[in-house]
Amino acid sequence: MKEYIEYLYNLEDSFQEQQNANDIIEQDYPSDTLPTNKYNERKQRIEKVKKDFESKFQKNITLLDKKIKSIRNLQPHLTQLSITKKDKFPNFIIFGRMKIDHKTIKDDLYIPRVLPFPIEKAFYSYKLESMHYIQQFILRVLQVSPLNKLEFVLIDTLTIGKSLSFIRGVLDNDFIYKQRILTYSDEIEESLKHTADYLESLIQKQLVGYKDWNEFNSENSKSILPLKVIVMVGVPEQFSNNSLMYLKRIIKFGPKVGILPLLIIEDNGKIEDIKELLVEYGNELENIKFQFKEKFKILELEDSLELLPSKDELNKLLNNINDFYAKESQIKSEIDELWDENAFWQSNSTDGLKIPIGWDINQEKVYFKIGFDDSEHHTLIGGRSGSGKSNLLHVMIQNIAYFYPPDEVELFLLDYKEGVEFNSYVSPPLLHSSLIAIHSDINYGQTFLEYIIEEKNKRSQLFKNEKVKDFKEYRESNNTLSRLVIIIDEFQVLFSIKNSKRIEDLFNEILRKGRSYGIHLILSTQTLKGIEAISISQLKSQIGNRIALVMSEEDSMSILSTQNVEAARLKGKPEVIYNDMGGVRDGNKKSFIPYASRKNQDKLLKLINEQNYKKDINIYNGMTLPDLPNENFFKKSNFEFYLGKELNFQENEFKIEFKKEIGNNLIVSGRGKIEKQNIINTIVENLLNNSKIQNIYYIAQDEEIALDRLIKTYSANIFNEDLEKNSFILIDSFDGLNELHPKQSFGGMQKELSLADKFKDIVEYGYKNNIYVILFIDNYKRVQMKQRDFLSLFELRYGFNLNEENANSLLSISNTSMIKSIPKNQGVFSNLITSDIVYFKPYKAKND
Repeated sequence: MKEYIEYLYNLEDSFQEQQNANDIIEQDYPSDTLPTNKYNERKQRIEKVKKDFESKFQKNITLLDKKIKSIRNLQPHLTQLSITKKDKFPNFIIFGRMKIDHKTIKDDLYIPRVLPFPIEKAFYSYKLESMHYIQQFILRVLQVSPLNKLEFVLIDTLTIGKSLSFIRGVLDNDFIYKQRILTYSDEIEESLKHTADYLESLIQKQLVGYKDWNEFNSENSKSILPLKVIVMVGVPEQFSNNSLMYLKRIIKFGPKVGILPLLIIEDNGKIEDIKELLVEYGNELENIKFQFKEKFKILELEDSLELLPSKDELNKLLNNINDFYAKESQIKSEIDELWDENAFWQSNSTDGLKIPIGWDINQEKVYFKIGFDDSEHHTLIGGRSGSGKSNLLHVMIQNIAYFYPPDEVELFLLDYKEGVEFNSYVSPPLLHSSLIAIHSDINYGQTFLEYIIEEKNKRSQLFKNEKVKDFKEYRESNNTLSRLVIIIDEFQVLFSIKNSKRIEDLFNEILRKGRSYGIHLILSTQTLKGIEAISISQLKSQIGNRIALVMSEEDSMSILSTQNVEAARLKGKPEVIYNDMGGVRDGNKKSFIPYASRKNQDKLLKLINEQNYKKDINIYNGMTLPDLPNENFFKKSNFEFYLGKELNFQENEFKIEFKKEIGNNLIVSGRGKIEKQNIINTIVENLLNNSKIQNIYYIAQDEEIALDRLIKTYSANIFNEDLEKNSFILIDSFDGLNELHPKQSFGGMQKELSLADKFKDIVEYGYKNNIYVILFIDNYKRVQMKQRDFLSLFELRYGFNLNEENANSLLSISNTSMIKSIPKNQGVFSNLITSDIVYFKPYKAKND
């Protein structure tokens, strides 16, 4: 810009030098009639001046042309506009062109009219014919600005939108206020108030300590303020008094804070106060002064407009804007714009937890708060698929981790979305996490909530011992204790079982009592449909924070409140409604969430892991099985078998103990050769490494099962012999071994005991000699139809990969406690004697 002006000065100087030299010649040869020698001297001097001028002129023109080309490369002619990604606003703008006029210049010479940007005063005109100035300026602003930091308010009461029809092709984008041209007085007042409020907020808050919008953006390149352009083609009589008041503020203060007013107003004699204001704070469109124009004495600079694009060229440009904005402007900011390196791990959670999650419509930070005396304690988040809900969760998780050290906040992350949303926090680890659970299942979720209740009870006893009433008092007594923040994505899955009363009770207890113990729930869902009305009503009554992303009106009324459908009005990413008043409409705060990119996440995790903070993190993946322990693990001296890990937060080793009691025999039933083989191999590992077991009798009817560890195979005839004490009988599968199926006795003459009868005696009384039977059954329901009494001698049951009906039949579960189907990667154990039910994950095969 400075160089461009200097080249023009040089051009001016060359004309000035020529004129000065010619003036001196005229003074030296004043007479019109000169002697021949004087005449020739004069002629030679004039020729030399002309030659020197042409040399300098050509040099200056060449330099100027080169500079103009570089400027035009950034801001081409309006007929050649295209849209490219930009991260900042320019410091100049081409608005029209100037024709350089001088008697010595024969051809037309045009240069760009360059103005400082943003413009320093409002542009205005009292003539509708000047609309072409507005059109050129709008097109130029669209070309030079970062589209995701640009906003337009379009007002036209004079032609009801016709004057601005050229921009109709981009009206659907949310950088256009209300996505339409405003024509009614009430909506005009609303838009001007919105702008004036934003202006006031900038002056009183964001721009404190800065000269203006331009200086702020220069020093805050990662979080630049947007540019707002107010285009008004209107008749003031249709404006309310409030609208005129807001407009005066915008004219007077707007350009300093990045608000550019472009006004076409009819002068009807009733706007004297506006006219007076524009004299001082405006530039008339028909008489815009080129920067430093008044310093040019020799050259005449004549204003001229650029050529407008053709209809096809304009449509192409607008389509280009639509495509570009759709791709690049969905999320306007990055999460690191909320970070401050001086604030890393500096927050304290004694009073509560407070993190920035985005900005409001006035570019002020929006803070998420829980745990304070004047804040809510639990949060409900809702949004349809693709609304940006996952991104919001990442923003919350990462900002907690950025501002608070791990000793202040523990995170528990559970994902029920059948995805790996939280898997990215495993390696490198997010050291704030005590649990990262992906592909979570309902059973694990229930046991986890039970663990949280246990933790709550421990804290309750701790507080009693310290004679304090709550978390805050405990921390104020110089004690160390972290807040627990539990984030459950798609939590409604936990209510999808027929009887979810236990889960509902657990949630309600945490919601009601967790606040006193520093325990907070953040529950995320696409919809609350499917949860019983009574259940959800009780849950929501305890949750004051509501965050709604774009969703249907029905879901908005469910997530927020029955009279609040505003979430259905959102455009999508990055818009949310943050409401800390229980969802009532008056509590709505429209907010804009930044993008939590993987790049910034990696940067954060690297920073955290450089702090020399060590912590074990419980990683749970519902799709994977635990490793099979080594042989030494199974070396026991009592009759207990280890079969996997319990589905709970601690993931305790799951074991079955065979006691010297009637009924202590085990039935294993389920579908799948691979799953069954894996279970048999685990049982065999237990059998072979148990020093107390004298003998293993393996009867195999299913010849397709291959054991990892070879053991001797027996026939059913072993029951004709005396069996050794301290033995186990492993039978696979009982379904086809008809010779071992006891027949029903109807009395009469005593007959010789059949093989099946002898087998039954072993099952019923073998425990006296520490002889136990493990029976594999492929189709339990079919066998049960004929062997109900016999199967009642097996009080221990192990089900795997079963549908709901077969699972509940095998495990003899009552209607009030019925479970859903058992998936492939889980096992369920039922002790019919004690009514205990345990969910666990079997060990995987050795070579998996």
